[in-house]
Amino acid sequence: MPKRRKRPPPPSMDPIGTPDGPLTTRFSAEGGLRADATVVRAASHKEMLSWIGVLERLIVLPRQRLGIGHNLQPFTDVEDQEIKHATAILKAQPVVPTAPDQARAAGSTLKKVGERLGTYLDACLMEASKSAGKELGKQVGRLPFWLALYYALMKIAQSVANWLG
Repeated sequence: MPKRRKRPPPPSMDPIGTPDGPLTTRFSAEGGLRADATVVRAASHKEMLSWIGVLERLIVLPRQRLGIGHNLQPFTDVEDQEIKHATAILKAQPVVPTAPDQARAAGSTLKKVGERLGTYLDACLMEASKSAGKELGKQVGRLPFWLALYYALMKIAQSVANWLG
């Protein structure tokens, strides 16, 4: 009777890797499951690009309606250009960044603009609570837009920090 060759186990059952290369996950000595650094970086990069897409859609929306409080601008045209420049830098970077210092600086710029917007929103809500009827009437129509823009800026900054480690 001929001897049967033993088949190797399927790669998915091998916690170390395969003859063709390592798997993207490893079991640690403590029994936990760790993801490969490239996989984690790719996920953070994808999240960052997703939030940049949200931000870009928000920026093209009309920001101001003429009427009560139309002269109140949370950020300037210069900051608007800073946002566009920073997002262009981040979008140009591959998963493993070719210019990590530029990417960090762009993330920092978005975070600073987001923090300034957050300060504006705090002041706006504080004023609204002081003189509810008058101030709320001025701000309530624009508030959802500015809150969404603030959230997107801060999520991009957080994604950049996670991506660059």
